[in-house]
Amino acid sequence: MKKTYLNVLALLLAALMILSGCSAKPAPAPSEPATTPAEASTPAESTPAPEPAESTEPKHVEVLRIGTTSTNDTFNLTTQGGSFGVMNYNSFVAGLFWERDEFGKPQPGAIKDYSISDDNLSITIYLPENLYWHDGKQVTSDDIIFTFEYARDVLLSSRLKDIVLTRDGDYQATITFPEGDSAFAYVNGQTSWLKIYPKHIWENVADNKEYMGEDRVIGCGPYRFVSVDEDAQLATYEAVENYWKGEILVDKVTVKSYASQEAQIMALRNNEIDAIYNYSGPISATLFPTLEGDPNCDLGISPDPGNYMIMFGYNEAPTNDYPFRKAVTLALDYDLFGQTIYGKYYNIPTKGVIPTPNMGYNSSLPEMTYDPEAAKAVLEEAGYVDVDGDGYREDPQGQPLNVLITPQNNKSRAELLTRIAAVIADNLDKIGVKTTLDEESLTSREAWSARSENGGTYQIYIGYCTSGIASYIGAPMYIVNYTETGWWGTWQDPAYMDAYNKVRASSSFEEYEASMLELQEVIAEQLPAVSFAFGTSSFPYRTDKLDGWINFPGWGVINPKTWYTTYSK
Repeated sequence: MKKTYLNVLALLLAALMILSGCSAKPAPAPSEPATTPAEASTPAESTPAPEPAESTEPKHVEVLRIGTTSTNDTFNLTTQGGSFGVMNYNSFVAGLFWERDEFGKPQPGAIKDYSISDDNLSITIYLPENLYWHDGKQVTSDDIIFTFEYARDVLLSSRLKDIVLTRDGDYQATITFPEGDSAFAYVNGQTSWLKIYPKHIWENVADNKEYMGEDRVIGCGPYRFVSVDEDAQLATYEAVENYWKGEILVDKVTVKSYASQEAQIMALRNNEIDAIYNYSGPISATLFPTLEGDPNCDLGISPDPGNYMIMFGYNEAPTNDYPFRKAVTLALDYDLFGQTIYGKYYNIPTKGVIPTPNMGYNSSLPEMTYDPEAAKAVLEEAGYVDVDGDGYREDPQGQPLNVLITPQNNKSRAELLTRIAAVIADNLDKIGVKTTLDEESLTSREAWSARSENGGTYQIYIGYCTSGIASYIGAPMYIVNYTETGWWGTWQDPAYMDAYNKVRASSSFEEYEASMLELQEVIAEQLPAVSFAFGTSSFPYRTDKLDGWINFPGWGVINPKTWYTTYSK
């Protein structure tokens, strides 16, 4: 039943997004019916002046009120901190090179266009000639060159260490990568994240994080920063007049920070905000009943490209042993995980880990199966038996077995991650596997980093792939032991590495999708990771006063298109 519901939801969402994109303006008012001869005025009667036709132009939104759980405490174009940082993922104050559309594809952001060379090694950036920084200075190719130099030399992006930068004119520049790299992969990997930096502001700033000049908030996006009330945790922004990309329908934006999702929901119901935006932080399914049935609010549910998953540690026993991994995947109650994480809006995951909405999803792979008896049989055959009769299995060498469950260190998800860990522990207890919760990693960033990022000494790791990361490569990137990515994977299977490198070297979406299909086949065969469920995201919004919303999967109605399509009813 759940699979049918979610598949229908996905189809309806796609249709609604297309319709929303085509219906940014209200429909014209129907014309009045023509008068009959009997109703026509006679010469003796005065003819009333016709009523003025109702305007078909979209009505501007005076103030769009956004609620978030990110704090209004960091305002710096070069960082991602606070509500300012995450709002800039939506082409807001910052001018992005590339922004992602509702179908997961990169589109030009503040730039006019871009092209990738036939050898897939160069990106040429084309700027509009009427793009300006918020202090009035023009954006030129010097800013493009500076951005990549600053990202390489100050922000220390290892991916850019061997690039060659060429100024092709006042409004054009080319970035060339070394042999073996992929310009296509760079564009897709940097979509929503890479911002244009103003050279005249940042060229003499060595420590960008500590810089407190008032011009640190100057960007070239469609909105400029106005003010922040730190006590009220309210930031105000206003639209840039005559912005080059077209008419902005939202004149002003306020971003209010709330201490919890419960407070956000209450503010939405009380008409204090119009929409909720938390990057990678959809509303918990436990709060759905609060809004269900409210005629003025929409839950904003969409298929989630991201996912919660187990990553098995290959540097430690017993999770480096395939039979043990297989037994764990058979012991997991996927329906219970789906309900715990997503309420009633989920599907049983497939063996490929990657959720349904993502490019390259492998629909041919089987669903995961909950079969604790089969799990016990696998363990028995592999030598994991209860030697001392205490109800828990020993390893094949007869040594005590106590598997560590390490949740990701994430303050906003700590409660859910703890619930997930409890379900895992209960599932494994039923097949005779003793476990311990890694409470130190859950509460201490330093302990978690030592266990995952720096050491790779975890056994069962509970992680989350955000919708933003999921849009390109996604979950498979976390699994692999690949120095350049900086993630915490421990797996280096040759077949997987071959498929993974093909993905990274893709020069087109066709190549990318073919390589992703192959990559998922290897995951399904070796089980280095497993998704708990394929679910949904909820970013609620009000429907009584505004229209033209476009709900991006896993992202919500606050996105790069919001500023141009949302209008007052």
